[in-house]
Amino acid sequence: MSHSAFSRRNFLKLAGLATAGVALPLIQSETHAAPQWQLTGAGNRAMRVIDNAIMTFMQARGLIEASASVSYQGRLVLARGYTFAAVGARLVQPTTLFRIASISKPITAAAVARLIDEGRLQWGSRLTQLVNLQPLDGQTMDPRLNDVTVNHLMAHRGGWNRNTTFDPMFYDQVIAQANGVGFPIANDHIKRYMTGRTLDFTPGSATVYSNYGYSLLGDVIAAASGTHYRRYVTQNILAPAGIRRTLQGRSLRANRQVGEVRRYRSIHTSTSVVDPSNAVVPFPYGGFNLENMLAHGGWVSTSVDLTRFAHVYENPWLRPSDWRVSNPLSTIPTEIDSTSGDFTGAMRLAAPSDTRNTWAWSFYGSLPGTFTLTERRADGICFTVLFNQRSEGGNLEFDSIRTVVNNAINSITTWPVGDLFPTYL
Repeated sequence: MSHSAFSRRNFLKLAGLATAGVALPLIQSETHAAPQWQLTGAGNRAMRVIDNAIMTFMQARGLIEASASVSYQGRLVLARGYTFAAVGARLVQPTTLFRIASISKPITAAAVARLIDEGRLQWGSRLTQLVNLQPLDGQTMDPRLNDVTVNHLMAHRGGWNRNTTFDPMFYDQVIAQANGVGFPIANDHIKRYMTGRTLDFTPGSATVYSNYGYSLLGDVIAAASGTHYRRYVTQNILAPAGIRRTLQGRSLRANRQVGEVRRYRSIHTSTSVVDPSNAVVPFPYGGFNLENMLAHGGWVSTSVDLTRFAHVYENPWLRPSDWRVSNPLSTIPTEIDSTSGDFTGAMRLAAPSDTRNTWAWSFYGSLPGTFTLTERRADGICFTVLFNQRSEGGNLEFDSIRTVVNNAINSITTWPVGDLFPTYL
């Protein structure tokens, strides 16, 4: 919903905060031409503590655009776009699309759980019985691939260790040469290359965060459902939850989705891997092939949609007890690889904490030009924060946003009534 949908009077009454063009007390601009905080969307006076916490976090890191939302007791109580810019600049909205990076993985995991509930897939289903894996000519498949199960892929225990070898989802140059093709490569080229390589460890014997494993889960979902991964997810996970603004991400800025944030900010450049030009491009726009990453990191979404999605994990068909026993994602460490800035593990699935069978989880997403977080707390409060920039070049760390938002939420004693979710259908 655009900011223009609110009159200034109604917005102030609803949010208890400044509208576009009016600086909040956090930052006082010296002149009318200077950048100032401009908020879009809706909140409540009680939510001011969250707004100020997020803006303080952004200011310390030089961030100028973000989106966030919060739900309480299943009701959306905060939906914000944050922009630090001169009056008249285009503003981020609660409906602005951002790349969500690895928050795509919980979406994929939910689709797997849905197929298991439908009886079309099992935790012990074998990868090679579902997906045709053929190595490049002259190479042979590691026989241990026959032992990889859906459970292994979900729990990052499939046998690939990007820390000791490489992450094939960012290995386009080598994979293109090995396949004898030009850019852009396809997922089939990645699979053929990887199928001919020796696994880094025996499946099930270690837990190492794997983008490639979740990419394969996209193929598993397609095989088990009989339709395209994207279609199955959209029709069976997103649409039933009222999620309509979660879409396929695209590599090039010129091809971004309507309503997507204008710029993903990064200090790094790269040779393009999405066309044969060998042009040097901003890393977020051609330094990696986002179209190949859908199942593990390629969706774009809004903060409101992802907060809706956090409630999907309350569905009985996700079977938390099965996940605790068969798929111990809670054992994955949450830390950042200091060399790449990528999270080596980010999903924490906690056991049900009371008789209401609540299930707490959180997931970070990180790509060049993108940093995201969605969380469902044990008390049922859900929130999402999206940035179009991540820590680079000496910036302060970004993962502390989880503590920042949780501390702000914990300080709230009176929650607003009403539900903003219908507003953002």
